[in-house]
Amino acid sequence: MPNVVKEFDKFAVRIADALVQLLENETVQEIAAVKKALEQVLRLDPETIPAIFNQSLKGSPEVRQRTINFLSNDLNRIKMELSQRNSDWESKFSDEVKKALHDANATDYEMFIKMLLSLKMYEKKENLKALSESMVDAIAKENEQLDPSNESSFQKFMLCGKTLIQFFEKGISTTPILAFLVKKMLPQNIYCNLQAKQQKSVLRYLVEFIIRSPNETTLKEAAPLIKDIFVKEVPEPPSDNNEEDPKLDLNKVENIVYAIYTIASKVPAITEGQEMNSRFVINYLCSYTSRYINGYYNNFVRKFRLRHLYTFAMKCQTRVKLGLKDLQKTQNKDQQTIEVIYVNLL
Repeated sequence: MPNVVKEFDKFAVRIADALVQLLENETVQEIAAVKKALEQVLRLDPETIPAIFNQSLKGSPEVRQRTINFLSNDLNRIKMELSQRNSDWESKFSDEVKKALHDANATDYEMFIKMLLSLKMYEKKENLKALSESMVDAIAKENEQLDPSNESSFQKFMLCGKTLIQFFEKGISTTPILAFLVKKMLPQNIYCNLQAKQQKSVLRYLVEFIIRSPNETTLKEAAPLIKDIFVKEVPEPPSDNNEEDPKLDLNKVENIVYAIYTIASKVPAITEGQEMNSRFVINYLCSYTSRYINGYYNNFVRKFRLRHLYTFAMKCQTRVKLGLKDLQKTQNKDQQTIEVIYVNLL
């Protein structure tokens, strides 16, 4: 088969198209022969890469997966050679992968991202910025409503967030992924229909993105939605002292409050209103959290949690309204301070 390709190199695109269809063959030997022929086609004409992608997307699930496997594994052997033959090859390959991202399931999305990050072009910051935007766009289209029951879309969001955190350390903006989270995840009709585990993941990523975001427009859009979630997750304290405190998910509340702290210096209105003031009652939060800690954590973890409680309960109203400077600095309390808080609360 490779010999046929050599003789008909001017028909390389058509041959590539036909070869992809042959990946549906059953035997290992036949599939190996087809892959070898595909490598030869690409060596003769790197421009055949769109044909390989297009045919794989139209083919059966078996053809699609075998093509993706070829592109993610077998192609690695000749990537450098192809780049030397054609300086635009990486760019064209990248364009085809990014086109395939949107319709990919979570597993394929992850493989496509790995393919892209293996390209030398993404060692450059400007290319990495464009890639981050493409990754976010591929989770859901701009005018597309995110379906909370669609596990694949949520997994793509998680994979995207996990990958982009590495980009942020290289100076890539968090604005695209934060804007996506604000528009597609935080609205009540979406957030409330997520599973509890998914909600926790969304809130963890929210904090990761917000603390790195200088974009005030996005923060202003996020503020009322975060406020709504806080009001939902933290019921008002009981009016009767004999009434039992409602249950809270402390992991969720910690992330929400952290987000409120971070955003409040630019959007002070997030802390305003009776619904916020009533939920920041120090005795209410301290009382609940101390019982929560007593019931589930050993002495070491108690002290760790109380360090967060110090920021959460004692500093919330005053520091938020005066403007956040640096939350992390307030969390680094020495051991003696933690012990004092621990004794006073329990």
